[in-house]
Amino acid sequence: MHRMLRRRVLRHRKSHRAQVQPGKQRLTFAQRNGGDGLYSLAFVLTALLFSAALALSAVAAVAIVRRLALTRAVLSAEAVLAATVTAAMTAMTAALALWWAAVGSSAPWFLQGTRAGSAASAVTPNLVGVAVLMLAADAVAGYGVILLARSWTQLRSGETQAAGPARS
Repeated sequence: MHRMLRRRVLRHRKSHRAQVQPGKQRLTFAQRNGGDGLYSLAFVLTALLFSAALALSAVAAVAIVRRLALTRAVLSAEAVLAATVTAAMTAMTAALALWWAAVGSSAPWFLQGTRAGSAASAVTPNLVGVAVLMLAADAVAGYGVILLARSWTQLRSGETQAAGPARS
């Protein structure tokens, strides 16, 4: 059984390599990295296509979820999970800041990818981008938790109707 699976994986890997390598060999380094306008256009169009597919999938998922009729117990469990995930996200953002400060003060060259011991800044565009995205995600999640906290007493007392389509 193990040999059969290994053979299939290796066969798949070889076929994948055969599919990827010819295209790679036909384009020069400059063409693959922005020197060929047509190739760059195809890359951007492919990225837009994947983005549109992802957005349409999200729209479909939201439409399906809106039709679900959830009980108070399920909504309460989801509220607790949302608050827990928000706390975990905030902890990860704090961990990033702590790690960044520690490495930036003792080995800033590591963050820049330069030679050990060289003078370098601890502020890198990659880390700044990641930190900004994490802070934005924390802000959105925090806003969601605030909305949950406002509706928590109503949810626990049963004053609100379970989410789902209005039924007549």
